[in-house]
Amino acid sequence: MTKNELKNKLIELSIPHFYNLDGAAKSKWQDDEHVLDYDAKKKVWEVYVFERGEKYRYKTFLHEEDACNEIFERILESFKYCKK
Repeated sequence: MTKNELKNKLIELSIPHFYNLDGAAKSKWQDDEHVLDYDAKKKVWEVYVFERGEKYRYKTFLHEEDACNEIFERILESFKYCKK
């Protein structure tokens, strides 16, 4: 799925907004925030969790679809955990 499809899917599922799909540099970072960012210099998509000023569970992807699928799974996993 693309980033726009991902945004729509998260809205459709009423997932709370504890994620940032527009890159961390463009917003105020929050703890436990899932981040999707495109690094134009490296030409890679980055997926990570930002917590206490550090990036955790950091992965890079060459394709937008792979990065979007990864962050979607992570967000769903976190959402299910928070609902317990």
